[in-house]
Formats: sequence, structure tokens, C-alpha cells
Amino acid sequence: MQSKPVTEAKPVTTAPKATATTTAPTKAPTTTTETAKPAATTAPAATATAATTAPAAAATGKSAGDVNSLKSASGSHYTLQLSSSSNYDNLNGWAKKENLKNYVVYETSRNGQPWYVLVSGIYASKDDAKKAVTTLPADVQAKNPWAKPLRQVQTDLK
Repeated sequence: MQSKPVTEAKPVTTAPKATATTTAPTKAPTTTTETAKPAATTAPAATATAATTAPAAAATGKSAGDVNSLKSASGSHYTLQLSSSSNYDNLNGWAKKENLKNYVVYETSRNGQPWYVLVSGIYASKDDAKKAVTTLPADVQAKNPWAKPLRQVQTDLK
């Protein structure tokens, strides 16, 4: 149940920086100036996806999915780490190839270099996260996903 808000939060990109118009019509059909002001004040960051949260998530800004859902969830919850890599494009491409839903790729640092982590879902307990592994595609299960404390993810994102 905890992973549903992540899925629902993903398409709620109602506060773009006045450049994306595909999702803005649900809130304001022709408001270039109105959407620019909230984006400047960072008020809509709670509902925005990676497009507006990437600078907050990492200095270079590469991320995919709803990074804010990871930041705002309880630190006592868990997520599944599916993979990690020094290559963002390969990691994100693999997630898409596997038709993963509800996933996030975020940037952190490893040995002073950019490092990308692929996680999926938010679970109330470690056991719930472990049980969710069985719902993943076989190729993803083969990589031995593990339950990662959200507290650790939140530290990575700072």
C-alpha cells in the first residue's frame, strides 16, 4: 500500500518551469507566468518529479522518477535497491527495458565520482519490501534486489 503514492505522484507534474505544456493543462491551460512564479519559489517541489527536483537531489541533476517521494517518506520505511551503476543512461535504460513501474534513479557519490542507484517502491517494513521482490520481473530478481532503509537513501540525497 505504501508504494501507491509513488505511482500516483509520478504523473502529477503540474508545476513545470513554463517549458513543459503536456502536463500543465490539468491545472492551468495557458499559464506561463503563473507556473514560472511557483517554480521560482520552490513551493511546488513536493508534487514535482525529477524535472524540478533533480537540482536538489544532486549537484549534476541526473535522476528519474519521483525523487521527492523518497525524500518525504518516513525514514523508517524501506525501498528495494534493484541495481546501481556509474552510468545513468544504462541504468535508466535497463529499468525501462524491464518495464519497471514506480522506480526512481537517483544520483549520489561514490569515491568522489557520480554514482546512480535504481530503487523501486516504498514499503512500511523490511519484510514487506522483501515480499515485493517476488512481484518483479525474473531478470530483475536475478540481480538480487535488497531492502534498503529509506533513511540511508535520504542521506544519499542530501
